[in-house]
Amino acid sequence: MKKIIIFFLLINTAAFCYSQKIEKTNRLAVGFGVGTSNYGGTFGTNWSVKIKKGLFSGQYLYSPEFPWADKSNLTMHNLGLLYGLYAEGEGLFASASVGISYFVNQTTVPLTTDCIKKGGAKDPDCGRIREGSIGLPFEAQLIIKGKRSGVGIYGFANLNNQFSYIGAMITVQFYFF
Repeated sequence: MKKIIIFFLLINTAAFCYSQKIEKTNRLAVGFGVGTSNYGGTFGTNWSVKIKKGLFSGQYLYSPEFPWADKSNLTMHNLGLLYGLYAEGEGLFASASVGISYFVNQTTVPLTTDCIKKGGAKDPDCGRIREGSIGLPFEAQLIIKGKRSGVGIYGFANLNNQFSYIGAMITVQFYFF
């Protein structure tokens, strides 16, 4: 049900963005955020470049192991390239994008005898299972912006064959050009 609601919101945001008049404003934005996802606490960075009505963006999301989280043995890395639409007015910026990403899920497992013989905790691969896959990332953002910076909500999701997830973060963006 969550995925259907998010899909509906992304479609509506994209339709709203496409219908907007293009204004000459800052072309490059770089953002940093912190929030939560299915993995627990999530940190992220994103950049975007406006070209006419289109928005090319990149994202890097990271969820480290948190001992108090439900999924305390999981770590997530996601690197994505996206394309979408944007709309902006006086003091507001909204966008919705979809693309392709490389997703890595790392699981911590108990150490085996073979692993301990190879060097134990000194070996970064010992006690960890890494699985990578290609995913379909989505992002939507609503930013209250000033002349050179802004703050807002950055929503993200990723559909992949390992562990699809959804999340949101508070983001701070800086504008250039």
